[in-house]
Amino acid sequence: MTRIDTSKIRQSPVPATSGSIARGRELFQIYCTACHGQQAKGKGPVGVKMTIPPTDLTSASVQAWTDGYLYGTIRYGGVAMPSFAASLSAPETWAVVNYLRSLRGQ
Repeated sequence: MTRIDTSKIRQSPVPATSGSIARGRELFQIYCTACHGQQAKGKGPVGVKMTIPPTDLTSASVQAWTDGYLYGTIRYGGVAMPSFAASLSAPETWAVVNYLRSLRGQ
């Protein structure tokens, strides 16, 4: 599959429980903060040095993406983003998506 394929998934199949969101936050802190930063705004210590800056994951444009598109981007990568399929299982990836959704409006 590709992130275009997964973009058709409108909503995460993993319920956004407090446990799922907490697990997603833990995984985000491990795998994503170097580029996206603690606040998911694209200001991580590695990210600020990149030619193509990481995306602000709290932005309205990203929050408008489908859950499946977020999932596909994490699993399969993007323009400058590597794939995390080897590091995160499918349920873990959905937990990260649920965490990112919890950041709406921040």
